[in-house]
Amino acid sequence: TVPAVYHYENFGRGNELARQGRHAEAIAEFEKALEGEKRDWSINDWRIHDSLSKSLLQVGRLDEALRHIDESLEINPYNPEMHANKGLILSMKGDLEGALTHLEAAIRLYPADPRAWYNRGMILLRQGNAAGALDDFGESIRLAPDFAAAYGGRGMARRATGDLAGARADFDDAIRIDPGDPGPWYFRGLIREAQGDLAGAEEDLARALEIAPPGSPQRAEIEAAYRRIQASGGRT
Repeated sequence: TVPAVYHYENFGRGNELARQGRHAEAIAEFEKALEGEKRDWSINDWRIHDSLSKSLLQVGRLDEALRHIDESLEINPYNPEMHANKGLILSMKGDLEGALTHLEAAIRLYPADPRAWYNRGMILLRQGNAAGALDDFGESIRLAPDFAAAYGGRGMARRATGDLAGARADFDDAIRIDPGDPGPWYFRGLIREAQGDLAGAEEDLARALEIAPPGSPQRAEIEAAYRRIQASGGRT
């Protein structure tokens, strides 16, 4: 058989557009590359599915992203990033056991990925396994000491075990690294409330409200906590 012509031009343009955050345009280029490839299962074909799935994930087209991840993994089942991304999407869709299967595959294939450890930690936390989550967040932080989300995750796990001092220290670090994320401000506010520091709790929740996206579920939670603190006395 005559090998199919690999559409480097479309694929290259798609990758450049994706690097620029122009994912809708990137998706169009990757789809053109796939059309040219005619699904001949060449060594390059999985790379198109790989890149296309990442852009689809970025624009929230989860089912389509999953389909292309599966296409990529059928050709190259040893791609840790595709397993990690499938685990992330499955967790977003509520399939925690399926997500764990693929995140464990990702960690097994490439144990140096801090996001795979972090994402598995978040699933374990959702399942009530705070001890397992603490181990995973700790490994994520060891691999990436400036990964703010991992400190936030470990803070939530420590809060779940009753270690308020340790949790507060982790949220302090998360805020230091990424002060634009409302989550750590919110959770540190809850901890300060539990510790009896209502003025500090109100300050943290006010800051979380300043930066939380309007209309988001997280903002509604922050507003409820803020009102509760104010009703309790708050800042004097």
